Amino acid sequence: MSRNYLWAGGFLAVTLALIIQGAVSGVGASLSRSHQQAKAEQIADREALKSAVADGIVLGEQGDFQGAMNVFEQLAVKYPQHAAVWLNLGIARGAMGNIIGAEAAFQWVLRMSPQDYDALAELANIALQRGDIGRAVALAKDIPMGEGRLRERLASDERWLRYQHDHRVVELRRQYGLPVVDTSERARKELERAMRR
Repeated sequence: MSRNYLWAGGFLAVTLALIIQGAVSGVGASLSRSHQQAKAEQIADREALKSAVADGIVLGEQGDFQGAMNVFEQLAVKYPQHAAVWLNLGIARGAMGNIIGAEAAFQWVLRMSPQDYDALAELANIALQRGDIGRAVALAKDIPMGEGRLRERLASDERWLRYQHDHRVVELRRQYGLPVVDTSERARKELERAMRR
């Protein structure tokens, strides 16, 4: 009898172990499916964000700054910690003439991502619009070579070109290997003579 009891107890133990293992596997499978579903949702959300950002950029490139601003304002509500959304919102606001709103967006980007040199370059452009060349140059000097499209801005952005004779901008242009306007007295006189001919 004790043998049957042991055998039954062993059978019961094996059965319980199999049931528990099945339950754990079921929970594990359920957790795994839940984890996979969450991952899939994250990927879909990330793809939707990328697509919406691209749509906003296209609107801006087409000159629909109001449409771009609307897209980025909606995205900023949904993704308040996403620096690219705020950077593009600032660009759209600036294009719409809302310099204060643009500046606030760029400063928010820098709070989230202090190494965002595009936001820093945009703040330098805002300083130029306000006529604060000292601040613009100081901000530009904080941008490492090759970042923030600063070379391109110095070479062709009308805000920077307006100040190309300023000694501080001349220094920046030299740093970036750009042609420098000769601001010497001799060069000015030669230009005046050439214009009289």
